[in-house]
Amino acid sequence: NELQTLEEVATMPLNLDLGIEHAKRGRPAPRGPRQPDERIDFVVTLSGEQSVARDAALGIWKQNEYLLEKPHFLFGKRTSDGQWSELAHDSSRTIYSDLVLAIQMVDARGPLDVSELNTFAQIGLKLADALNRRTRFSAEFDDTVLRAKRLHAFCDAFDVIASVNVVAEAPATFPGRAIEQTARRLGLQFGAMSIFHMKNGLSPGCKHLFSMANLFQPGAFDAGAWDRLRTSGLTLFMSVPCAYSPVAVFDKMVDTARGLCTALGGSLRDQEGKPLSERGIEVIRGQIAEIEAKMRAQDIVPGSETALRLFRTFSGAIESSD
Repeated sequence: NELQTLEEVATMPLNLDLGIEHAKRGRPAPRGPRQPDERIDFVVTLSGEQSVARDAALGIWKQNEYLLEKPHFLFGKRTSDGQWSELAHDSSRTIYSDLVLAIQMVDARGPLDVSELNTFAQIGLKLADALNRRTRFSAEFDDTVLRAKRLHAFCDAFDVIASVNVVAEAPATFPGRAIEQTARRLGLQFGAMSIFHMKNGLSPGCKHLFSMANLFQPGAFDAGAWDRLRTSGLTLFMSVPCAYSPVAVFDKMVDTARGLCTALGGSLRDQEGKPLSERGIEVIRGQIAEIEAKMRAQDIVPGSETALRLFRTFSGAIESSD
C-alpha cells in the first residue's frame, strides 16, 4: 500500500549505481583551491621577513610531493597584490611574502593517517629550512588524526545521490530520437560521459545541476545511434552535497522528469521501481533539506568551494568542462 511505500522511501538511502561504464582515468585534472581551508586541510605556515621567489619554493616542493597520496597544495601570498594563490598556477616571476602547505584530511582512500601526516610535516620542515622560514602547524597531530576520522564519517554520511526514474509503461519503450529531442527541449545538454546534463549557469556549486542517463546498462548514450536506440527507462540524478540550494535543484530535477513523462508517455518511479507519488517526493525533499541543514551546522555549505573539493575527491565525482 502507499503508506508502506512511503515508509520504504523514507528509510531508503538516497543512493544510485548508474552502471555507467566509465573509469577515473582520462579525467581532466581539477584546478586546485584558491587558498587553504582549515575546515578540511591540515596546514603548515612558513613565515619570514624575506620574500620568496616562486621557483625556489616550488622546486623543493616538486622534489618531495610524490611522497603524498592525499590532495595537497602549496600556496603563496603574492607581494604584488596580497592575494593567496597556488604556486603551480602562477608565473615563474611571482614573489611571495608568506607560504602555506596544505594537505586535505580525507579523500576516497580514507582519512589522513599519522604516517602521511608525519611525511607532510617533514616536507614542510625541509622547505622551512631551505628557505629560512619559521614553521607553524595548524593543529596538534593527534587532534588532526581525530578530526580526519570525523571528517571521513561526515563525508560517508552525506555523500548522497538523489535520483528520480522515468519508466515506460510495459511493453512500450522510449525511442532514442524522442529522448534526444525532448531532453534538449527541456534544457538538458548532451555532454560528459555521453549522458545529458542540466548546466548550472548562474548559481555557485557544481557545473551540472543534475544529469540524465539510460536507466539500463551501459547507462551512456551513443550519440550516433539515436534512431536505433530504444529503452524502457531513464534516470535523473544529482549530488546533494555538491548542489547549491539542493532542495531547489531537486525540485527542478523532478519538474524535468515530469516533462519527460508527459512527452514520452512514462511515469515517475523510485529506485526500487515503485510508483513515486507526491508524498514520496515530499519525503525525499525532506531528506535533502535535512542533509543541507546538517552540513550547514558543520560549517560546510552544500555547493560551496569547500563542499565541492571535499566531496569530489571523496566520491571521485567527475566535473567536466563540457
